[in-house]
Amino acid sequence: MKRRGKIKTWGCLLMAMFLVLGTAGCGSQEKPARVLSLMEGIEPLQNKSQKPDEEFYDQVSNFSVTLFQKICTGEKSEMAAPLSVLAALSMTANGARGGTLEEMLQVMAGKMKLEDWNSYLSACLAGQGEELSVADSVWFRDGLEVQKDFLQANADYYQAGAYQGPFDEETRGLINEWVEKNTHEMIREALKEIDGSTVMYLINALAFEGKWETVYQEGSVREGVFTSKDGEAQTAEMMHSMEYRYVKAEQGEGIVKPYKGGRYGFLAVLPDEGVKVEEFVSSLTGEKLRALLESQETTSVQTTLPAFSYDTNLMLNQILSEMGMPSAFEAGAADFNGIVKNGGIFVEYVSHSTHITVDKEGTRAAAVTIVAAGESAALPEHEISFDRPFFYAIVDLENNVPVMLGTVTEI
Repeated sequence: MKRRGKIKTWGCLLMAMFLVLGTAGCGSQEKPARVLSLMEGIEPLQNKSQKPDEEFYDQVSNFSVTLFQKICTGEKSEMAAPLSVLAALSMTANGARGGTLEEMLQVMAGKMKLEDWNSYLSACLAGQGEELSVADSVWFRDGLEVQKDFLQANADYYQAGAYQGPFDEETRGLINEWVEKNTHEMIREALKEIDGSTVMYLINALAFEGKWETVYQEGSVREGVFTSKDGEAQTAEMMHSMEYRYVKAEQGEGIVKPYKGGRYGFLAVLPDEGVKVEEFVSSLTGEKLRALLESQETTSVQTTLPAFSYDTNLMLNQILSEMGMPSAFEAGAADFNGIVKNGGIFVEYVSHSTHITVDKEGTRAAAVTIVAAGESAALPEHEISFDRPFFYAIVDLENNVPVMLGTVTEI
């Protein structure tokens, strides 16, 4: 996207990703001489984080549900990783000033001050356990004079590395290498090209790996039928198990499958007959989602869940503007003087890419698998077959907040 005149532009790139193996670093790898680190003299300060309170988790849930409601149309399977979006926007907000900052804070943090929000989100991201890894970096075009306070704040709260280079094919290759490494090689070419007007990228990479607490055995995975949103009967690999965490929503019912270790879970909700998956999503609020997670009943549920895998790529400019932060995208109105003094930069675009795979091993979904005990097992109290469009979320069971949200409308 090219702009005329003397106004410089800034593109913001968000990456969200679920992966199978490994952990992600903070991106402080060595670079060729043409792309230099800007971290000289900048050391992340300790004790900048503080334990999140319930107001923070309520705000994260509200943001997550609102964001996903605007993404979910029911036309296809969709997914979002709100924590990744919040991390990148929060780094951006550390360079915002005036009305631009006020709008961004209102959308992300409600009534919280920026320093409090940063300290809570920093602790939240740092305390996610070995299943979830997060990395952040900022990349600048040569010639841009960056405010040191901006680099320091993002190093303090998000351990973000900062680099500067010519923004040519070599720089694009290095950015894609960073993304590939920190998404465990699941996103290989996040940046297709660098526009001549773009002067900066903020990148967040979020990777999740979870194994089912009980892996599906060979006999419990059989070919079955999934009925898509259009009524098409699709052949699918259906995974059968007995689950023991049941949830009842206003317009549906479902289960929570905990991952090995118990910190995370895979929430799956099948809307009631006659209720479309997008209608169920529209009925949610952050408060209702947290309440649903808190209302888990211990009872037996004969469960049939399809294996699935898909990718999504989204542009979030319009969605974020509609949520209440339009100034960031407006040349002449955006105020990011905390990044470059009197720079006149604004956000060109916010892109969000995701991948999810759910299979018999668990991989990228929060869950535990319990295999049916055979003929001698007690009859289940409930039976749920996720053989038509459904809603799911990867959730933090310690704090009852979503990490990722999605829908499956076809296999």
